[in-house]
Amino acid sequence: GTLNAFDRAPEYMMELVQQVVTSPDFQTRDGHATPLATRLAQLLPGLFKNKRRLFGGPSGIHWVDAMDHFVCRRAHDVALTQFSPMLQQQSSNKKQDTEMELSNLESAVKRHLSWRFEQWHKHPALLAATAAPPLGEVVTSMMMSQQQQQCNNNNNNNATTRNAPPFWIYSCHDVTLLSLLYGIKARFLLNDHNDYWPSYASTLVFELIRNKDERRVRVCLNGNVVTTLDHNDDDDTTTTLSTFANRIQTLEQQCQEPGIINLTKSTLFTLKDITG
Repeated sequence: GTLNAFDRAPEYMMELVQQVVTSPDFQTRDGHATPLATRLAQLLPGLFKNKRRLFGGPSGIHWVDAMDHFVCRRAHDVALTQFSPMLQQQSSNKKQDTEMELSNLESAVKRHLSWRFEQWHKHPALLAATAAPPLGEVVTSMMMSQQQQQCNNNNNNNATTRNAPPFWIYSCHDVTLLSLLYGIKARFLLNDHNDYWPSYASTLVFELIRNKDERRVRVCLNGNVVTTLDHNDDDDTTTTLSTFANRIQTLEQQCQEPGIINLTKSTLFTLKDITG
C-alpha cells in the first residue's frame, strides 16, 4: 500500500486538515503570510490555482509547490528563475533582479511552510494517520527480524536456516518523511524556532542493532543520528526496541479512524514477545 495517507484515505485526511486550518490561531498567522503568498504567485503563477487550493488557509497558495521550486533548483544548482516560462521572458537585468528577490524570499517560504506542517503534526489524529502505518510496518519488520535471528540461533548447526539480516527500502515524499520524524518525536523538531524542511533526496534510516542480548533502534537522517524524547540524553544514540515499539503503539491508538491503521502482525500482537 501507499505510504501517503492522503492517497489512502483522502476524505478522512481532508477532514483532519480542516480541523487545523480553520482554527483561529492558524487563520491569523497564515493570514499574515498573504503578502508573501501574493508576491510569490506574481512571480510563479502556477502556485495559485483554484484546483490546487487543497489545504486551506487565507494565504491561498500551494506552499509545498512553492518550497519545491527552491529545493529542486538548489539541489541541481540552477538559477531560481530557470524553467519558469514567465521569468525566462524577462530581460537579462530584470531576470537578475528577480533572481535576487526569489533568493530573499526563500527563507520566509521555508519558515512558513515548516510552521504550517508543525501545526498539522500537533493534531494527534492527523499525526497518527500519516505516521503510524509506515512506522508500524518498520516495527513489525524489526520484530520479524528479531524472531528470525532467534530461530537462527536455535538452529545454529543447520546452515540452511540462516538468513542475512533483512534490508528494506521505501521511497516517499518529503512530507511523509517529515511526518515520520514527528511521529518518533525527533528532538530537533521540537524547538521554538524550528524551520526544518527535508532536503532533496533525504534518507531516513531505521537500524536494528544488537547490543549483547538486547535489541536497540537507531535512527539516522542523512547520516546523522536523530535523538528523540525517548532517548535518555543527547549522548544516547539508541533506544530499546520495546521503547520504540511502545511509542508507535501509542501513536496507533491516537488514530480516530481505525480503518486507516493496518494492525496485521502489528505491535499490538507482537509487543508481548519483547516486553514479556
